[in-house]
Amino acid sequence: MSNLQHKFTHILQPVQQDKPPANLEQHGARKRITTPAKYVAVLMLAIIYEMCSVITKTIEINHSHPQEIIPTNDRAVAVGTETLTATNQKASKSQLHIVTVADEPFADRYGVYFEKMKLYADKWGYIWTVLAFEDYEEDICPNVPPMYRGTCMVGDYMGRSTVDNDIIVFFDADYVPYRNHRSLEKWAEALRYPLEAYDGEPLSEHAPMDFVLYDRGFLDEIASGSFFARSSPKMVQFLREWANYYYIEPRGFSSADNGSMHIHLLRSLGVESKMSGRCGNKYSNLTADVNNLNPYHEFLKCCRESIPIGKHRHRNHPTEQFSIWIVGKIDPWAIDGVTESKPKEAKRAAIFHHGIKIHKKGILGQGWIDKYGLLNMTSTDLSTANIVNCGGHSASNCNDCLKGGHGEDWCNGDCYWNEGMCVQKKS
Repeated sequence: MSNLQHKFTHILQPVQQDKPPANLEQHGARKRITTPAKYVAVLMLAIIYEMCSVITKTIEINHSHPQEIIPTNDRAVAVGTETLTATNQKASKSQLHIVTVADEPFADRYGVYFEKMKLYADKWGYIWTVLAFEDYEEDICPNVPPMYRGTCMVGDYMGRSTVDNDIIVFFDADYVPYRNHRSLEKWAEALRYPLEAYDGEPLSEHAPMDFVLYDRGFLDEIASGSFFARSSPKMVQFLREWANYYYIEPRGFSSADNGSMHIHLLRSLGVESKMSGRCGNKYSNLTADVNNLNPYHEFLKCCRESIPIGKHRHRNHPTEQFSIWIVGKIDPWAIDGVTESKPKEAKRAAIFHHGIKIHKKGILGQGWIDKYGLLNMTSTDLSTANIVNCGGHSASNCNDCLKGGHGEDWCNGDCYWNEGMCVQKKS
């Protein structure tokens, strides 16, 4: 029996004929519609009902899964039930966004780093974005200081400007590229769906990481100044909840957002509940100031016992909930610059240096300017622009070798001093 027949079986049952009433004129309709005609009328109603049902379902599907163009900076992805399945979405190459946050004065001061970051991003096909505090006013995580509010801004950017499974790599403003010959793909791959997952089978151990951080190298501390995050609704929520720790920050030294991130990771992984837990109690009871870091060290030690270097998934829901990878000291993508001793060309060494501060007046030591190629932003490993060797530093042309009020002593290499001017040697 067809579905249509089944739906209307009770209507199509033979009609039980009653005895005709005495006064037939009062029941003219029953007299005029014969039994075969009644069957035809009921069948027509059934067909009309079925057609309306199909149309309604089609409208519902189109309404819940409209085909639309979702803008993602320079990309646009057509999304619809017919054109892009979940498996195809996983298989597509996710876009990597390098993001930082800054207010206008800070952006001006660290602008030379930001330009260097953009050149690095362009070299590897990444998207470089600076999120300005002024653009967010108080509508995103109001009443919280910049160090916490920045995570909310990154979460907001993730929700607005990325699609699921895109990757955001966040950097504080005092990170600068050093080894530009290395890309970020080694760490980004941990957040992408591997080939084994493209067939649509349950992900199990193939599920990508949600969050990647690196071990800072001292104090048993995980660095919060740079991280990888895979775009998803749960990651947006994670970043916003991280900012909310400002409201429950302990009275003593807790390293602000860096310290709160440790307890937030434990709770997001199901290691401790939000209401209780050994490490959570240590965090809440931090009362000593910066002159006594022992309580803070004990808190870090407690956290790292549960989340050492390596990959971690949610204790109760390993394939469906939060997962992280803490990269060890051997090969992180960033390191505190003052601790770096390997040559710039090293194949297994950090790409970015952290903690390279610029004075409020914009002063940066000449050693760092030379080390990071910050004089003209046209370093040969980042751009094909024509540059000259000034002898110890580089510039876009020989005249620029003298920038900063320097004289003949700064005109060497590809250039020479001629009648009070620094000019290029003839080849």
